[in-house]
Amino acid sequence: MHEHLAHAAGFVTVSSTAALEAIAQKVPLLVLSDFGVGAEMINLVFEDSGLLGTLDDLSAGRFLDPDDAWCKVNYFHPRW
Repeated sequence: MHEHLAHAAGFVTVSSTAALEAIAQKVPLLVLSDFGVGAEMINLVFEDSGLLGTLDDLSAGRFLDPDDAWCKVNYFHPRW
């Protein structure tokens, strides 16, 4: 996944650990909320991340960057 994300202009998912890899590699991201956000979708971690969007966002090519505060709470720290 690392090699594919290295060349990605953006990444879209409903729920995926690959989204975490995209965040770590600073790839703009879109976590689709159209299908629900909850335990059954295994995507609760993305609440308040700033990454939730819709199929309309995808159609418009709107990819997002994660919220800084969310990143800190979820252990995405700057490299030293």
